[in-house]
Amino acid sequence: MPPYRDSRQYIERVNVTNTVIVNRTVIHNINVTNVNYMNRNVAGGVTAVSRDVMVGGRSVGGSAVRLSQEDVARGQGGA
Repeated sequence: MPPYRDSRQYIERVNVTNTVIVNRTVIHNINVTNVNYMNRNVAGGVTAVSRDVMVGGRSVGGSAVRLSQEDVARGQGGA
């Protein structure tokens, strides 16, 4: 689930584009508090951008922001 507002139809369109659905299951309760991303603890393995860049679909290249290791470990953006 993206961190921005969306509709059920949007999620379906995004996820169905190159997918063959054999059995469709709707999950209503999603808990992402303990997600551990593959390169989370690798120096330079996480790219962070502002919400506006993500929502606007703008290029990430010149918009990346530096986060402290503590921010990355907590899964929160820096100041």
